[in-house]
Amino acid sequence: YDADHGEPGGLSPAAYAADPDRAFLAFDRVRLDRLQCVLGYEYVGQNAYWHTRLWASEVVRYSKRQRTSGFLNPGTTLNNDNTVNQHTYETLALDSRLRIDYSLLDQTSTFTVGTTLMDIDAPIWSERGATADAERGVRFYDATRATTYSALFAENLFRFERFTLT
Repeated sequence: YDADHGEPGGLSPAAYAADPDRAFLAFDRVRLDRLQCVLGYEYVGQNAYWHTRLWASEVVRYSKRQRTSGFLNPGTTLNNDNTVNQHTYETLALDSRLRIDYSLLDQTSTFTVGTTLMDIDAPIWSERGATADAERGVRFYDATRATTYSALFAENLFRFERFTLT
């Protein structure tokens, strides 16, 4: 997935009604790139089902916005600079589940066990550009964010004619 578009703004309701394509924020941009790969495996047996997914993805959200341009006084440029931001999300994850159906008191009950593992790195930075249309600038914010998540679950579903118990 790849998107690149402007972000018009700063129009009064009357100005928008007269010309909705007009923009005071001519240099504002948002770019979004997403790349994902998924590898899956399924096993279907007579009384068992195993489903596993491994995936990796990267999402990059880049934006540049003029500072205080058009908001305080539509049609004016108060500062001839911008703010450039980039958020990146790199994910590696695994989800695996096993379901086993079995007979209990002449009813089919189900036992399920599984795990989810996920690692996400999400750095973010911000820069002040020297012009309203600058692609890069002087960095004033830089953070490394990361999340590691893991879960293990087990569940048993008992069936007794019209009643179920989990």
